[in-house]
Amino acid sequence: MPIDFASDSDIRQGDVLRSFSDAGRDTDYGIVITADCDIAQKKSNNRITIVRAVPADHFVSHYWSVWELEKIAERQIRSLIPFVNGAIRRTELALDQLTAVGLRSWVISRSPEEIFRILDIRVDKYNKEYSSLVALSQWLSFANDVEKKDGFKCLKSVSQSLGRPESELRERVREALLTSGGFQDYLIVPNLPQSSHDGMAVLMGELVTVPVAEVHGSAYAARVCDADSGYVRFGRLADRVRFAIAQRISFVFSRIGMEENYEDDCRILADLVSSEVANAQN
Repeated sequence: MPIDFASDSDIRQGDVLRSFSDAGRDTDYGIVITADCDIAQKKSNNRITIVRAVPADHFVSHYWSVWELEKIAERQIRSLIPFVNGAIRRTELALDQLTAVGLRSWVISRSPEEIFRILDIRVDKYNKEYSSLVALSQWLSFANDVEKKDGFKCLKSVSQSLGRPESELRERVREALLTSGGFQDYLIVPNLPQSSHDGMAVLMGELVTVPVAEVHGSAYAARVCDADSGYVRFGRLADRVRFAIAQRISFVFSRIGMEENYEDDCRILADLVSSEVANAQN
């Protein structure tokens, strides 16, 4: 996918960069997206725009897994609210009906076992709602952890609590990495040259600008400049790949949300037309 090139060539759009510092951290990548003409004519104020990229395994554990956890948590909350509020009404507890925010606060401060005891429900580990509470508790513990070291580990635990087989999770990871079509907020780039990682994920929403002086054509050039941090170029993407990245970035930043009235009118229209079409067939 990326191709090697002479280290003394000019910086160009599509160049693959690897960050470095005195601390030895070199797990971040960047893709130059500044237009070649702007670089050549120095129209970018001696700065280069880079879209951030991370190793594919890091992407799965720190990005994709977190997104998946948030979606799963929202589904559990939607299903638990009527269950918990129904139990509150049945037991005539002096408690207000819980909202999503209230349920989150309750799960943070109490264990699933405590919540079931308060609701006067027998704890059954095979109970669907109990499993949902356990999964929600696991996610909230992770979400409130400032370090958030490994989202995939939490996702695996949540999936087990919900009774989902490990093969299903493995297949979802595989599908997430097969992103050749559509307009995802990321793009997987495999087969990196001169890299210990199997591939990287380009994060379309994470753009940074860096001084031209911090981008070096090679590790040797960085040493000559006595640079203690910056980016070292080690490859260049094929044109089709860099064009795809530019297209997806423009899509991410050109999404325009419509007013609520517009969305409501569209729903009314959809209901009306679907009913008319269905009735016309009778």
